[in-house]
Amino acid sequence: MPLPPLSPEAAVAALTDPAGPYLIGVRHHAPSLAAVVPALLDEARPDVLLVELPAETQDWLPWLAHEETRAPVALAAVPGDGQAGPAFYPFADFSPELAAIRWAARHGVRVVACDLPLADRVPGGTLPGEGEEAPGAGARCRQPAAGLAAALRDGLTGRPGEDLWDRLVETMAPGSAPEALRRAALLTGWALRQDAAASGGLDALDLRRERWMRSCLADATADGARAAMVVGAFHAPALMDSAPSGAGA
Repeated sequence: MPLPPLSPEAAVAALTDPAGPYLIGVRHHAPSLAAVVPALLDEARPDVLLVELPAETQDWLPWLAHEETRAPVALAAVPGDGQAGPAFYPFADFSPELAAIRWAARHGVRVVACDLPLADRVPGGTLPGEGEEAPGAGARCRQPAAGLAAALRDGLTGRPGEDLWDRLVETMAPGSAPEALRRAALLTGWALRQDAAASGGLDALDLRRERWMRSCLADATADGARAAMVVGAFHAPALMDSAPSGAGA
């Protein structure tokens, strides 16, 4: 029998459970999160930091954090098999990922580029050991509540086209504690993910990427290391310690 949907309060509690990885859900070029990432990581004190970048960028991460590197800066990657064009990853001083990588360099913390390699993103391709795509956002065990993002918008201004991230995260940033922003970002990503799952399901590539992220997390913490993860807030529910193996959340 399907379990009832998580309430927003229960979702945030699960996403911030200290028994799991320390999740920092971000949006690329989100100045609010970039500003508080160092304080959040100071509090978390991870042994290893996983960042949502494709595996091909791993050897270039030290250069991003190099003291002579000045933003804006970008990484470009091309799969060696030539089956896809180049992918660009731009960074500015207000990029949360760059703030996290710089923090790790200052504190001697290992950084892992934990996203699916570009070479494995060929449409229709599968990773070794993969079977059929799992249902998204915990759909195998929960019935997602429909219209969560819309309900949150209605509770704020009611404007249907309003950017939920800007309203719940960016506008509340001034004067907010870092942990309050972390929770707001995770809640926003969870709501958007639940809506996506309820309105046709999650993208198959997203599910494959999240399986890869979970495998990177398992490898990075196999020796008991404490991990922090800086990933898109939409992906964070798939990386909770309670996320079912092979599922989308």
